[in-house]
Amino acid sequence: MQSAGLPLPDYHVIEIAGRAHAQTFRVECRIAEFEMVTSGTANSRRQAEQKAAASMLQRLEAQIDSHD
Repeated sequence: MQSAGLPLPDYHVIEIAGRAHAQTFRVECRIAEFEMVTSGTANSRRQAEQKAAASMLQRLEAQIDSHD
């Protein structure tokens, strides 16, 4: 995104579940420019962000492929 001159995605924790020693995080990845939102769930905020980003990348690649 950055190399294409587009704004970076925004990440927001939308849910934290479980006890302190066994929490699950649900994070949303949003690209306002494309009106796209994905989410990822994991046992750490960072891993949830990475899953949401991977999901977003798949959606963007699929969208690009559909236009070719």
